Amino acid sequence: MTKPRILLTVAAVGTAVMLLTGCVQGDPQPKPSSTRSFSTPGPTSPPTAVGAPTSSDSSWIEANKTVNLFTRIQYDIEHDGGANVDRIDVVAANDALTSMQQIASDLKSKGLKVTGGAPGWEPNVAASSFGTVVDSSGKQIANGIVYARGCWDLSKQTSVANTGTSPPDRSVKIFPIQFNVAYFSADRIWRVTNQTNITGQSGAPQC
Repeated sequence: MTKPRILLTVAAVGTAVMLLTGCVQGDPQPKPSSTRSFSTPGPTSPPTAVGAPTSSDSSWIEANKTVNLFTRIQYDIEHDGGANVDRIDVVAANDALTSMQQIASDLKSKGLKVTGGAPGWEPNVAASSFGTVVDSSGKQIANGIVYARGCWDLSKQTSVANTGTSPPDRSVKIFPIQFNVAYFSADRIWRVTNQTNITGQSGAPQC
């Protein structure tokens, strides 16, 4: 079955994944303090159909719900060693879907699984922005894509091989990340279309 795709970003307005061990480069980051507002998603439930966004505020709310759902399903797949990767289909499309399929394949081929719990996500609305998309019917949807930026916390995670041994630990555990989250009008749901480590990029939040 062909997955839906967002065709085009028309405009972006507002202010301006590596998931496997050893993939993120850069200087070590501190663990979050007790004053940080990282959230760790709980058990998953299917995304809820909603109407098209009416404002950037409504888009922001739905985008954060979608990131948390995506994060939890992503972790569940990694924890299961890449099994049943099609679980991500309900909340991922485009590059995010392709990337998750590749990660699942790598986990299977290397005999690895991820343990320790889902990542923490600390959204930063001031660093994020919104755009207009054109859906598959040609309709323009204002605030139909959110470039949601925030901090990503992998400090509780580790990769474990089927043999019980672990690869070398990653050096960077907390870093800035951007999720592109788009509204798919045919299904009336939001999906993550891309997930990018934005360390060193202009406007990236300090993590």
